[in-house]
Amino acid sequence: MKNKISYAAANAIASKVIERLSSSCVRIEVAGSLRRKAATVGDIEIMIIPEPELYDYLDNLLSQKKIRLTEPKRWGEKFRSFMMTTTGGNPIDVQFDLFLQPDPATFGVNMVIRTGCAEFSHRMVTLRSAGGWLPECYLVKNARVWDRATGEALDTPEEKDVFRLWGMEMPAPEERTEMFMPVWSEVEFEKPVASKPTFGQAAMGGKLTMERAEQIVAESKQWALPLFGKETATRMASEAIAKSRG
Repeated sequence: MKNKISYAAANAIASKVIERLSSSCVRIEVAGSLRRKAATVGDIEIMIIPEPELYDYLDNLLSQKKIRLTEPKRWGEKFRSFMMTTTGGNPIDVQFDLFLQPDPATFGVNMVIRTGCAEFSHRMVTLRSAGGWLPECYLVKNARVWDRATGEALDTPEEKDVFRLWGMEMPAPEERTEMFMPVWSEVEFEKPVASKPTFGQAAMGGKLTMERAEQIVAESKQWALPLFGKETATRMASEAIAKSRG
């Protein structure tokens, strides 16, 4: 059973672990409830673009019994989970979930998903016509955003790129809860265009993804947003997360 610890304690523990791992990482940042600055934290989630030696480093910590596996065992290329007992006068067991991104292109989408609560993350990857915030012209799969019309993977190395494509102002991490209501912003064009095609014309081909996004986001603001229960959102988000783990 996971221990709930205070934000201050979790932040201090995470900072020490990140310091030890950082030399074997291209990039390392906290995610999850710790990044949202929740009052209590059940486990410490960390997003990492790893250097190749990080895997050996973690394996060595495991063999030296400085960390131990969680049950069930989750020790793959893209996700590793372990328990660690802190030192000092009041030792506690803390679970770490490492979301490893061998492909840096997956960092933006996964940071969005791993930071928000279950309902927030579910709505980010659910079409607006089904009650979510995802424009109809996109598909989220394998931690990438895909253009449905062209089949192209779009560049989203940062979470701000994901929110920009969605036509949303990027919320602060602590705002990404089940109570969040999006603030819609203007979609910025990467390149100016002389005229904006209709959705039907754009869907026939070309590289007008941003133009399609602007139109769909504008239209979808008028759609009714059916409500879904927190339990269903949590289950669906958990299933999506499980599928993405290596």
